[in-house]
Amino acid sequence: MNSSGIIPPREGVESLAAARKALSGRDISSSHIMDAIIRAHSALEALFRQYLSQEKFVPKETRHSAVDHRETSFPDLVRAMSAYGMPSLSDRESEIMQLNEIRNDHAHGRATSTSAKDALAYVELAEDIYNKYSQFSSQRITLDSVPNKPMNAF
Repeated sequence: MNSSGIIPPREGVESLAAARKALSGRDISSSHIMDAIIRAHSALEALFRQYLSQEKFVPKETRHSAVDHRETSFPDLVRAMSAYGMPSLSDRESEIMQLNEIRNDHAHGRATSTSAKDALAYVELAEDIYNKYSQFSSQRITLDSVPNKPMNAF
C-alpha cells in the first residue's frame, strides 16, 4: 500500500492470484470462499481508485475523491469507472454490484450460502476487468506477470 492508501495495481494482481489459489483445492471451506471474495473485491477497489486518481482526463474533483474511502463508496467507483475508465464496464455493473453484495455479507458477518462457484465468478470478473484495464492504461498490468507464490506469502 502506498502513502495515499491505495494498493498498487501489482499488489491487486497478486491478490487475485491468491484468491484463485484459495479456490483451487479439493476441500474448499467457507473461509477459503470468503477469503477469495474479499481479495477479489479489494483488488477491484484498488484498481478503480488507482485508475481514477491518476488518469489526467478524469476530472480533478473525481481524482481527489477517488482516493478517500470515506468520500467515495465502491458503487460510486464502479459508476465513475463506467463513465471515465472503461465504458464497457457499464454492461457488467449489475453483476459487479451483485457480487459486491455477497462480499459485503461476508465482510460484515452476515450468514450467506455463497458457493465456491460464486466466489470464482467474482475472481474471474475481477481478472477480466484487470485484463481490460491493461488495454486502456499506460500502466499495463497483466495477470501473466504474477509470480507463483505460496498462499502465505501474501
